[in-house]
Amino acid sequence: MDRLRFALEQIGPAGLDVSEDLPAAELGLEGEIEGRTYEPAGPVGVRVRLERVGDDVLSRGRVTLDVWLPCDRCLEATRVGLAEEVHTVYSRGPHEAGEADLQDYERIKVENAPGKTSVEYVDLTEDLRQRLILAWPMKVVCREECKGLCPDCGANLNKGECSCRESWVDPRLEPLRRLLREEDEGNATPKEKT
Repeated sequence: MDRLRFALEQIGPAGLDVSEDLPAAELGLEGEIEGRTYEPAGPVGVRVRLERVGDDVLSRGRVTLDVWLPCDRCLEATRVGLAEEVHTVYSRGPHEAGEADLQDYERIKVENAPGKTSVEYVDLTEDLRQRLILAWPMKVVCREECKGLCPDCGANLNKGECSCRESWVDPRLEPLRRLLREEDEGNATPKEKT
């Protein structure tokens, strides 16, 4: 099913408004992006307007997706909204250099079926998929004050303190701790040493 594929003759002089809510799987966004697993929290929202501009097709609008991702500090599921603006020109041939280089260009595709007239079309699927991947956050935090996990026992410190937290000392500081202990023992009076 190609709900994001449009023949050029479908796009009239007044343009074509596309408003779709699609499962993430239809855009090839299934379970993992950039090595991070996720769960879609809803459909992919596509709100795009297609317009014919000479021989080209201009797409403008927005694509959105809410996903559940693990917090990078405490690993709790966190709802994250992805949203990206769409501004792409679909062209039959190479575009001319200049001011238009600031826009994204895609090719208008041609489908040739034996015994049928060839059909020119634009397919928004890959462009929208890539835009959502680009909107992927580098770091996910459930809230700014998230305390994360205890490095020793793995307890979620947002739910309460753990017993090992008090005694935990960074192992890299152990030589300094020994020096301080030796210094304290050296300054102690004979009575305190026994």
